Amino acid sequence: MNVFALAGLSVGLSCLILTFITFLFGKTKLHRLLLFFNLAVACWGAGLFLVGIANSESTALFAWKIAQVGGFFVAPIFFQMMSIFCDIQRRKLINFAYVQAIFFVTLTIFTKHVSNDIRIAFDLYFIEASLLYTIAILFYLFFVGLSFYELIIFLGKATGHRRTQALYNIVGFLFGFTGGTSTFLPMFHIDTFLPYGNFGITIYAFIITYAILRHNLMDINLVFKRTIVYSLSAGLVTSVFVVLVLGITKLFSTLLAADSFTVTVIAALIIAFIFNPLKTKIESFFDKFFYKAKVNYSLIMKEASTKLAELVKPTNIRKFVCNTIFNSLQLRCACVLTVQGDYFQPVYSKFHREKSEIPEPNFPNNSMCSGRKI
Repeated sequence: MNVFALAGLSVGLSCLILTFITFLFGKTKLHRLLLFFNLAVACWGAGLFLVGIANSESTALFAWKIAQVGGFFVAPIFFQMMSIFCDIQRRKLINFAYVQAIFFVTLTIFTKHVSNDIRIAFDLYFIEASLLYTIAILFYLFFVGLSFYELIIFLGKATGHRRTQALYNIVGFLFGFTGGTSTFLPMFHIDTFLPYGNFGITIYAFIITYAILRHNLMDINLVFKRTIVYSLSAGLVTSVFVVLVLGITKLFSTLLAADSFTVTVIAALIIAFIFNPLKTKIESFFDKFFYKAKVNYSLIMKEASTKLAELVKPTNIRKFVCNTIFNSLQLRCACVLTVQGDYFQPVYSKFHREKSEIPEPNFPNNSMCSGRKI
């Protein structure tokens, strides 16, 4: 198995995992679009995996048609998805995007006008870009480019959580589309770069998965049990395991002229031995990743009570209470107020410089508030 095929396999597996996550926890139209988007990309990856292992032009041509069935729908779904995310009304343009995709998919399946000729580049079978295929690529670039344009405009206006989500969308999808688009270059006789850019789509899948898990990307709220967390970690390890076994089998079978089955068994045993402790570490990581935000309030209250009993000065008590609440609840800012006459008077405050979107105030005594009337 060559690197091109491995890249396609990694795309298919990673996007299927992302599809599974979205299927389990997605509830809105935006979530369903993300599901279909990743299914389309997984189809693209599966087709390119078959291209990578193809041993004849006819087999490669069939594999490219599988890839294109998914690939032609990537841009329309992405455009609709970003239009909803950015809250933009583009109904006519979205409809046109889907119509042109259906048109090119139909021609690809039932005719030879879109892709029929094959050229060899990097010891792989690539289709020759026909006139219709070139038009299809131009539509693809148009809708993808317009989607990123809308995202960037939205980023300039967004604040807080929505801005974080927009940033993850831009970075994650940029990796994916840059990697996937590079695969088109040999079709236009541009053989400058090795056609391994599909690994960028795998990076996209990991970035988007991380953003969903940590930042509720596209407002997908996940309530994880440990069994689901461990299933995800096992799926991740298994995917890497399969790719490594296949890659090592191909490499050593070629170099040593050994029986591929023997090499596969040996490689599987060695990698399984290595991956067993790795699996434990990954599960430990997921535990910390998902459950570190849980606060043991009973323990905090017990420790705080013990500490407060040792404090005498009011200033130290105020500081300790404020800091304890601030750190336990992971707040952006907190302040302690006292009553003086008809007004609140700040006596201590704590401010998170990195996370807060509120500029740090310049009040006396490091206060966050001052002169608030009761």
